[in-house]
Order: sequence, then C-alpha cells, then structure tokens
Amino acid sequence: MKIKLTYTSKDEIPSGLETFYEERDGAWHLPVEGVKTQGDVDRAMAAMDKQKNLRIEAEKELAKYRDIDLDKWEKVKDLDPDKKYDGLDPKDEKEIQKRISEAVRDKEKEMQAQYRKREDELLAEKTGLEDKFKRTHLEQWRRNVLAEKFGFTNLDNLDTFILKIEHSDLPDFVEINRIMKSIEVSDDNGRFKVVGGELKDEKGALEVLESVAKREVAKNFRPAANNQGGGAGNRGEGAGTGNNPYKKETWNVTEQGRLERESPEDARRMAGAAGVTI
Repeated sequence: MKIKLTYTSKDEIPSGLETFYEERDGAWHLPVEGVKTQGDVDRAMAAMDKQKNLRIEAEKELAKYRDIDLDKWEKVKDLDPDKKYDGLDPKDEKEIQKRISEAVRDKEKEMQAQYRKREDELLAEKTGLEDKFKRTHLEQWRRNVLAEKFGFTNLDNLDTFILKIEHSDLPDFVEINRIMKSIEVSDDNGRFKVVGGELKDEKGALEVLESVAKREVAKNFRPAANNQGGGAGNRGEGAGTGNNPYKKETWNVTEQGRLERESPEDARRMAGAAGVTI
C-alpha cells in the first residue's frame, strides 16, 4: 500500500491510518520527524516493505529448522533443510524466534544508519551549494557595482584589479583585501543580500567599495576620463555645470555621494539617464 505525505481531505487517507495524520493549513499531514517530501515517504515505505519481506524470509527459515535442537542453532547453516528433527522443546523454538527477531532488528538498525548517513550527505551537499551561491552572488555584485557605480568600465582592467586585490602581497592591495573581506552575503529568512562595513548592512557594503574606489592605487585600473577627480569644473548637474557625475565620461564619486545625500531624486534621475541603478 502506497501512502502520501499530505492529503487534501481526511477521506483520502487509507483506512486505518487516519490517526497518524494531523490537520494543518487546510490539509492532512503525516508528522514524521526527518520526513519532509513525498520521496522521503516512498523511501520509508520501501524500507518497511523490505523489513516485512525480511521477516517473512526469516519465518520461512525458521520453519525449515523448527525441529532442530537448540544446541545446534549455531550450526543451522550447515544442516540439511529436508532432514527432520524430533523432540524440539517449545521454549527452544521461542529462543530461535527470539534470535531471528534480534537479527531482524540488527538489519533495521543498519538500514536506519544508512538512511541517516545519506541524510547527512544531502545536508552537506545543500550547505555546499548555498555557500557556492553566496560566493558567486558576492563576486557578481562586487564586479557589477565597481563597474557601474564606481567607474571601472574596462572589464579587463577590472578583472586584473580584483585579482591583484585577492592575490598581491603589496601593502596597498593587502589592505584593500582586508577591507573587502568585511563584505559578505547574509541570509535573511531565505533572502540573500550583500552586507558589509561596521553596521553590516547594504549601505555599508557600498561604502566599503567606495572607499576602495577612492584609493590612489585603484586609479590605475579606471579609464583616464574617470580619474580627473571632483574639482570646480566637474561638480555634476547638481552644481549647474551640465555634467552628469554618473556618466562614464564625467564619472565623479564625490559628486554622486553629495547628490545622493542632499538630493536623492536628482541623483536617481541623473543615474537613470546614464544607465546606472542606485
């Protein structure tokens, strides 16, 4: 008989199994610890069927040797199943049944240990996949923000910059790498988000990247037009010069920060016009 983990109504539950289900969220669920999917139920049912078959086989084996003297039990495998033994005491027969039951329980324990081992393997695999996703998500976010928000528009140069941060032993890059490691991916009830800085929030992560982008050593990896700095002639549209600090040719992190603090609407409008999301 095949049973399900969840039934939509009580009438669907096989007869005799109603007491094992509980009603929750408009359906009837089988509350078994460690069983979360229909696949778990199917595997459990298969294990139970295997256990049942094992007991049947054990009883058949007992029937073959029910007339054997108890003293010969340890040698039962060497006996002729067709030969009959007279005079077996009932208590000896019970002892044989007891030993077969013990063998069945040992087999059950072995199956349970195999199940727990597989469960642990699946949990480790799930954890590994989550860690891999977090690393990939963080690497992609970091690359996109450095390119779109902080002017590292030459992707070859950007890749070289990131590699130097991660592997160079020069003091400047070692320090940048230390700062960058404060950025991480956080799991907020199943929602992954990038956080960083002292407050461990999304704004803090952006501030970390901005501090990296402002470093002198970082200028060698950005286009020349983006290295002109903020002076009076490069204050952005907010200063009335007609320049957009989010455009590649007039990129200005200082002016971006000022606009985002003092005039968020203008900042979003100008960033959108330059194809940048803030």
